[in-house]
Amino acid sequence: TDLYRFYQTIDSIHGLPFNNNVLIFQEYNNIPVMKVILFLISRVGINNLLPFIFSFIFYGVFGVFIVKI
Repeated sequence: TDLYRFYQTIDSIHGLPFNNNVLIFQEYNNIPVMKVILFLISRVGINNLLPFIFSFIFYGVFGVFIVKI
């Protein structure tokens, strides 16, 4: 369900230049990296890249955690 909300955000920032308009976007103030990821995906224009990136990050961190244990 969160990916649907992310797709709405990507559509809303699609035409904006990367300046204060994107940086002051109120929805993700606590996660500035999320703003950059969503902006880059909106510039690429391939929305199917979003689940791939998030699954890669999640399973990558999970794999590193398992290896450390």
